[in-house]
Amino acid sequence: MNKLKSKFALIAVMLISALAPAAHAIPLLSFAPSSTTATVGDRLFIDVIASDVLDLYAFQFDVAFDPVVLGAQGITEGGLLSAVDATFFVPGSIDNTAGRLVLTANTLLGPISGANGSGVLATLSFQVLAAGISNLVLDNVLALDSALNDIAVDTVAARISAMPAAGVPEPATFALLLLGALLLPACRAMRRDAA
Repeated sequence: MNKLKSKFALIAVMLISALAPAAHAIPLLSFAPSSTTATVGDRLFIDVIASDVLDLYAFQFDVAFDPVVLGAQGITEGGLLSAVDATFFVPGSIDNTAGRLVLTANTLLGPISGANGSGVLATLSFQVLAAGISNLVLDNVLALDSALNDIAVDTVAARISAMPAAGVPEPATFALLLLGALLLPACRAMRRDAA
């Protein structure tokens, strides 16, 4: 009798497990690469990636960056939504004074299901302007499913380390070289006078 009860209990647990909704990780929006080093003058292409989405129909986001280190050049559509069907992509606007990409958005068109899985939402291009560090931070994020319900998402920032271009001296080094070049004739004149 105990064996029979154990079997029924095991079958009941298996049925409940099969019927219970599966736990799903919260979708993640991040950058690829998440960390990179570049040289002043380089052009960088950074993808905004969505991971583990279910029924993603539309999205919107802003990106903040350090405008002393980076200058935004453009925003292009990624392939996650366009692989599902026709889309309407809005690259948004670039504000290199404030260091913001504002209101980048994309949506599928028509009564269809959204994208599932992981992929590129958009590709950002930047010019490296000066040595330093700039974080890329997603802000004002909105994700919607095909019923236009909010999808909760987590975000992860990226880090760009910019190095001076090779052969270009830092301002302090350049100032010392200039000072030495200016003092060299004076030193020669003092040697002639001493001799």
